Amino acid sequence: MFPDKKMLQKSTGCPVEVFDEIPSTNDYAKELIKSGESSLRIVVAKNQTGGHGRGDKRFFCYDGGIYMSIIIPKERVLIHANILTSAVAAAVCRALRGTACVPAEIKWVNDIYLHGKKICGILAIDAGGAYIVGIGVNAKPAEFPDEIRATAAALDYEGDLNLLAAQIIKNLFSALTEAPERIINYCREHSFTLGKSVEYLQNGILHFGIAEILFPDGTLGVRKSNGTLDILSSGEVSVKPIT
Repeated sequence: MFPDKKMLQKSTGCPVEVFDEIPSTNDYAKELIKSGESSLRIVVAKNQTGGHGRGDKRFFCYDGGIYMSIIIPKERVLIHANILTSAVAAAVCRALRGTACVPAEIKWVNDIYLHGKKICGILAIDAGGAYIVGIGVNAKPAEFPDEIRATAAALDYEGDLNLLAAQIIKNLFSALTEAPERIINYCREHSFTLGKSVEYLQNGILHFGIAEILFPDGTLGVRKSNGTLDILSSGEVSVKPIT
């Protein structure tokens, strides 16, 4: 049975709230913080009816995914906030490679890809008294909507989702105190983005270039055709293979 509250609490060593269905684990975590809760806490759902990513972007959810938000007190985060999303991506990628045994890769800055398609989205936000880390993994096979069918995929994971979720959480806790250079090196080694042609928006203008370097602070260096290097600290990039 997923999510199993007792199993997750025992595996992670911290309070866990579980739901069969909830509009959004991130929104629920935000409400907890507004009410004065800023201690370490995990919210896990079997399904979400209003899952969303950055801004107003909808995140497709279904019965067969792992949807969770972790409230992390700021004093527990020893790495710089700039690389928090990179640390989460590394934690998820390690769990998928180690527990699910798949060749997952990190698409800068907050997606996990498998065989060229998105299988996981990450959203790390500063909620004032704490950080909220939202993670959504397409774990079981799914019938994706037409608008994302060409870009989304699932793990087809046959194991216990509780074990996979617990491993992601434990990896995250470890990454919060990890040497920053180890996190960034891992993201470089398992990057889906580096070396590929990318498109991105800056000030409403579409730019093109080759993703060339991931800097120690988690920013992405993109070499444009005129030779200049754009440094991206956030935002979305579209990745296309070099032809």
